[in-house]
Amino acid sequence: MAFSTLLVTLLTVSGVLGQNRWGVTYTPERICALNGSSVDMRCTYSYPTSHKVQKAFWFINWDPWDPKDLSLDPEYSGRVEYPGNLNTDCTFRIKQLRETDAKTYYFRFLTDSADGKYTGQPGVSLTVTALQVRVNPGSVTEGQSVTLTCNTTCTLTGSPVFTWYRNGSPLSFTTQRHQLTASSEDGGTYSCAVKGSELLPSPAVALTVKAGDWTELVCAVVGSIVTLALMAVIVWTS
Repeated sequence: MAFSTLLVTLLTVSGVLGQNRWGVTYTPERICALNGSSVDMRCTYSYPTSHKVQKAFWFINWDPWDPKDLSLDPEYSGRVEYPGNLNTDCTFRIKQLRETDAKTYYFRFLTDSADGKYTGQPGVSLTVTALQVRVNPGSVTEGQSVTLTCNTTCTLTGSPVFTWYRNGSPLSFTTQRHQLTASSEDGGTYSCAVKGSELLPSPAVALTVKAGDWTELVCAVVGSIVTLALMAVIVWTS
């Protein structure tokens, strides 16, 4: 009985402490996203149940005295949303990402208490990247190896699946890097995209495949005519 009472007491104390905890959790704290796409900065927060939240917002350019609500910033006008309920879910969405959006973002909330203000640290560090195809080497002879890479300046968050195109037509492989043995059919322009963001492909890059040199051993009857590479060779006997 004493053990049961102690357990209930510990659980009760734990619950009370949890209810009185101030905090913001960002998941993850670093994000790499594709230029032109949308990104969700997932976030949850907690505060004492005796308080009521009066205002909640995200901001950049750390200023503990007068942070500016991003939803009111002309640079973000029409591009930001709060998909969460803002009671405990502070997830923040930015649409139509630009390279200039690469910054650190913070969530802040104010309660009905004069000292009930809180800003979550360390914030979310956002990096914005574009896609760039690298074809190595760019000119080969049939039978040689070629490596195709869909390059980014940072590692895209999540586990993206890639879509590849040759001359605008989709290909079967879906990895960020692909190696092939070149044939005449492989010549053309290559571009890549991230699945789900196919409308944001990379610029196309050309691969040139030249016909290979070949030698073939031919056994022929003396006095016959042998055709090699469209050239007639006549062997005469004396």
